[in-house]
Amino acid sequence: MDGIEAIKQVHKIGELNVLVSLLYIAIIIIALVTIGKKIMEILGLETKSSLYKKAQEQRIIDLEKAVKQLRNEIEDRENSLYRKQKGYHEQSIQIRDELKENQEGLSGQITELSQMMQDFINTQNDRTVASFRSSLWRMHKDFINQGYVTPDGLKTFIEMGKLYEQSGGNDIYHSKLLPEVEALEIHYPDGSIYSQKEGI
Repeated sequence: MDGIEAIKQVHKIGELNVLVSLLYIAIIIIALVTIGKKIMEILGLETKSSLYKKAQEQRIIDLEKAVKQLRNEIEDRENSLYRKQKGYHEQSIQIRDELKENQEGLSGQITELSQMMQDFINTQNDRTVASFRSSLWRMHKDFINQGYVTPDGLKTFIEMGKLYEQSGGNDIYHSKLLPEVEALEIHYPDGSIYSQKEGI
């Protein structure tokens, strides 16, 4: 019933007057709230909502700083990792190049050493052949001058001739020296093993 009475009263006053009154009241409330906020700002006082808003803004600022810092750390780590990988790659290339150079140098040294050894062997063979040739000629001369050969002398001469051939010599041994020594008469010295065997 009170609601009906209130409607009747509104009709008495006039609907337009009620609307205008409500509008005035709303404007007054808004003005009071705005004036109150301004006074609080001037006095340095803050409301709950302004404190909450400031706290939210501060959280957003802090969050943005944290995100920026995290992004910078990630970029720094990526750059550091890239630099390290690049450094490792360059070191790997350098080590590989050094190994290749060392291997080539070692290969050259081995080739050079091998050549030196071959030259030494050839020189030694040449000296050995010359030494055997000289000894064979000397023994040949001694046997020819005495006109005979002993069994031991003949054995030594033949063995030296084999070594002479193995070392690479074969120029005059078979064509002259050996046939001439083998053509000589074999003398068995007195008291030798050979003459004792004959006496038995």
